[in-house]
Amino acid sequence: MHQNVQYLKCRFFLQERELCELREFISKKKPHAICVGAESRDAQFIVADIKEIVKQLVEDEQFPLIPVEILDNDLAKIYANSIKGNVSIDAVFTTSLAAY
Repeated sequence: MHQNVQYLKCRFFLQERELCELREFISKKKPHAICVGAESRDAQFIVADIKEIVKQLVEDEQFPLIPVEILDNDLAKIYANSIKGNVSIDAVFTTSLAAY
C-alpha cells in the first residue's frame, strides 16, 4: 500500500487567509482522506472548516468527496505503545481505513 502523507499544522480558529491556504493545499495535494489529530473538542471547528472547503471543491472543481475525520492523539499513542514502536497518527488512520 503506497502512502503519501502530507502534514499541515493549523491553529483551531482559522483566519480567512489560512482557509484559502488550506483550500489550495487540499486542491494541490488531492488527498484520499483528511485526518485531524485532536487533543480537545476545538478540533470540531477545524473539521467543520475543512468539510466546507471540501464541499466547495466538489461543487467548483468536481473534486471527489473525501472523508474528513477526527482522530484522538491518544489513540495513536496507545497504538504505538502496543506495538512497541514509533507510530504517528497517519499510521493509525490508514490502519483504520484499511479495516473498512
